[in-house]
Amino acid sequence: MEIPLPTLKRLPVYYAIFSDAHAQGKTFISSQEISDILGIDKTQVRKDIALTGYVGKPKIGYDVKGFMEHLDRFLGFKQEKRAVMIGAGNLGGAIARYTGLQQYGFVLAGVFDSDPAKIGTLVGGLKVQPMDELEGTIRKEQATLAVLVVPGESAQAVAERVISAGIEGIWNFTPSQLKVPERVALWNQNLTASFLALSMMMRKEPVRVPYDKSEGARESLYLCMGSACHQRGSFFVLETLKGMLQQYDVSDKIELKGAFCLGHCSDGITMKFRDQILTGISKENIQERFLKEIFPFIG
Repeated sequence: MEIPLPTLKRLPVYYAIFSDAHAQGKTFISSQEISDILGIDKTQVRKDIALTGYVGKPKIGYDVKGFMEHLDRFLGFKQEKRAVMIGAGNLGGAIARYTGLQQYGFVLAGVFDSDPAKIGTLVGGLKVQPMDELEGTIRKEQATLAVLVVPGESAQAVAERVISAGIEGIWNFTPSQLKVPERVALWNQNLTASFLALSMMMRKEPVRVPYDKSEGARESLYLCMGSACHQRGSFFVLETLKGMLQQYDVSDKIELKGAFCLGHCSDGITMKFRDQILTGISKENIQERFLKEIFPFIG
């Protein structure tokens, strides 16, 4: 059974909740307790956990230790994942020195940089290697994961090199949107976008995007900027929408606003126009969805 991406993203969070419960000496935890912690419906919690093949006990909840062991096997937490990291600067060094990932099978097998001043220095107990040794080390160490902490302008070229050497997954800490084959898993960890999303969430009033045309009353078009939608690319959708409102000359009729959460996190990026909730929005389909479902109704 194929598990939806939103559920896959929540499973490690469930694991952390169960780990905390185990540390507190709890033997069972209910879907309601998990729901209260995460702020999502308990029905969604039960659906997510059921998709892994684990069933709780009615009116009691989930066996804490039992589910942790089950999720260990299901997600392969204990399976070794050998990694190489490209970029030995401040952020790369911090990641290399962080030991919290080791319990989940993360093994850093090599650190690389193009800066001659960094080559040969120790980062996280590993000697920094020159870039011309990258492919050979990936093959020798049988690494399957690459951690990219390089300047944005060189990220795509580095990604193509590691993929050609056999890398199956990329943890991308660069601001670049990488293009990778479908067979390669990609996770973007954009710190700048995360900070901007957090700043927006901290505001007490809805975020209002300024436009050149300001006369007359405008209808509100809400775009969810919560953490789940942010991970799916809501900032890219925001930029596209801003351009389209100008392109189709409706910025004097529509006011674009950011919302903390519109309550449909599991269904993809969400927007609200009038009383209509639009789910499953992405940077690839936003133009089509806007023209079909919003633009024709703008007065």
